[in-house]
Amino acid sequence: MTGRFFSAEEALAAGLINRIAPESRHLEVACDLATQVAENRPLSVGATVRTRRWYMDQLEREVTMQTAR
Repeated sequence: MTGRFFSAEEALAAGLINRIAPESRHLEVACDLATQVAENRPLSVGATVRTRRWYMDQLEREVTMQTAR
């Protein structure tokens, strides 16, 4: 809310992200995560995606409503 930039370590500590990839290993970490997702059942992955999209849409509506003048 202050517009201050923050490090990946700060984002991890605040729970904004769930992992940090070591330098130059980001693609390997992303592929490992994709493999973990692919091991789940398609219906559960789809339900998770729908729930996350609903939450983000709801959050956007709330922000819009709170910032409207």
